[in-house]
Amino acid sequence: MIVSESTIDLFSDHTLANTESQYQALRDTGAIVYLSTNDLYAVTRYDAVKQALRADRILVNSKGVAANPIINERGGDGTLTSDGKTHMRRRSILMRPPIPCRWSTTYCRVFRRFLPA
Repeated sequence: MIVSESTIDLFSDHTLANTESQYQALRDTGAIVYLSTNDLYAVTRYDAVKQALRADRILVNSKGVAANPIINERGGDGTLTSDGKTHMRRRSILMRPPIPCRWSTTYCRVFRRFLPA
């Protein structure tokens, strides 16, 4: 895949005030864009994001996926920076809606049938 380059600063006042046009400019630049001002890579299109999420042996979360070095240095302590089975287990918990089962026992019994074990 081709990596394009942009000088858009994700955290500038201009970008924050004009996110729609700036994000469109990034998508128009390419599916993967190196943001030289921020020293980050942006994956800007749905298909490329899908591929990146499935390439977990190459794009390793615990090696740094955040735009914040403090988060990246923590390694696999959180969902964002964990890998493999640990990551999948944490994601499955986060994907469940926070519904207290005492609201409706019947609803919760039905709902649990669709949750991953």
